[in-house]
Amino acid sequence: MKLKIILLFLPLLLSVISCSKDETGPKPQPEKMYQGALHIESQDELETIGKANYAKINGELILSGDDITDVSSLGSLRYIYGDLTITATKLTNIDALAKVRLPEGGTVRVLNNSVLKNLNGLASLDVALFSLDIHGNTQLENIDGVRGVKGITGGIMISSSDKLLNLNGLANISGDVKSLIIQSNTSLTDISGLSKVTKATDLALTGNSELTTLNGLHNLKEVRSLFLEGNNKLEDLNGLSELETCLKLTIHRNINLKHLSGLSKLRKVDDGQMRITENPSLKDFCGLQPIAQISLIGYNIRDNFYNPSKDQIKEGQCSI
Repeated sequence: MKLKIILLFLPLLLSVISCSKDETGPKPQPEKMYQGALHIESQDELETIGKANYAKINGELILSGDDITDVSSLGSLRYIYGDLTITATKLTNIDALAKVRLPEGGTVRVLNNSVLKNLNGLASLDVALFSLDIHGNTQLENIDGVRGVKGITGGIMISSSDKLLNLNGLANISGDVKSLIIQSNTSLTDISGLSKVTKATDLALTGNSELTTLNGLHNLKEVRSLFLEGNNKLEDLNGLSELETCLKLTIHRNINLKHLSGLSKLRKVDDGQMRITENPSLKDFCGLQPIAQISLIGYNIRDNFYNPSKDQIKEGQCSI
């Protein structure tokens, strides 16, 4: 009888033992973290770091030097507790970093990478950064990889990227930006990616030789300093149609600019801080009539095709 009872409960006993063994099996290992800032200057050094399979870096990551050509060995990396800088490398892509995230308020710098074609490896950035600096990447075709960035509390610089056609990657940047510099991007034709920016401390659009329109700035209402220079194909400022406050306005050497109708809602400029100079096609200042009627500020208007005084603008002699 006892033997029959033992045989009856034997399968249940074996099942309990089996489950008990499973529960005491090997536990998952914690993710490896590199302690401190990490500055990698060669491909060999990068491969060595890659073999360690770090998931996190407790500090900033800097990749620099033209010996660096491939970041695929950093594929295990998931989080950088600091800034990310990629400078003067020979990387054509940074796809292996596509799962990397940064903390709120971090900075991303992508500087002088002569063969880098896109920023797709930054696709997991989904927080508000302090600043975003993209400069001197002469083969960069788009910046769509930063589309997930939710805001910039400091500044944005996009400059000297000769093949960049648009700023669509900035489409989710909204509200107030402290500094916005778009400079010397010789193929740039479309800035509609800035359409959610409503306020800026300093805004500079300079040396973008193919830019014909400022469409994309139509929600901008306030800027402390606006600097437009050397945008050789820019014909009008209609994209600034909602701008009301600009404490310092400089419009200089935009050789095809013909009129200022886009400034018709402008109501506030600091005294002596309106400078409109050396725009050889500029004949029509009638967009300044509303502010001329209400403001006592002095204007610096010279060396344009037509150079009316403030009184002439006010009285309707604002174009020829």
